Amino acid sequence: SWKPTAGTTDAGEASKMLAEKRRQARLQKEQEEQERLEKEEQDSYVLKRLEREELQRKAEEERPRLEEAARKQEEEKKRQEEEEKRKAAEEAKRRAKEELLLKEEQEKEKQEKEKQEKAMIEKQLG
Repeated sequence: SWKPTAGTTDAGEASKMLAEKRRQARLQKEQEEQERLEKEEQDSYVLKRLEREELQRKAEEERPRLEEAARKQEEEKKRQEEEEKRKAAEEAKRRAKEELLLKEEQEKEKQEKEKQEKAMIEKQLG
């Protein structure tokens, strides 16, 4: 049996009113969904901005430490290069001294040999 909707006795009118109510409910739901999405987007944007600002702040805080680390690394590199140069100079000096001693030794041996040969010749001639 047919039951009338509040305020009407016409079935067609009641049906139209029900359809209108459903349409309005659907529109409201769509609008709420749209607003929810926009709010989410806005929140997401704000969050991203905050994250970006936080990252920037951290980078700013980190910069002096990184610069200090880079400076120390540069100093260490320079120190190592100077140490290598010093060692190379010492090595060159040592080698030069060794060569000089060797030449002196060879010269001595040569003179000794010449002296012996001279003595031999004098002995033979003598």
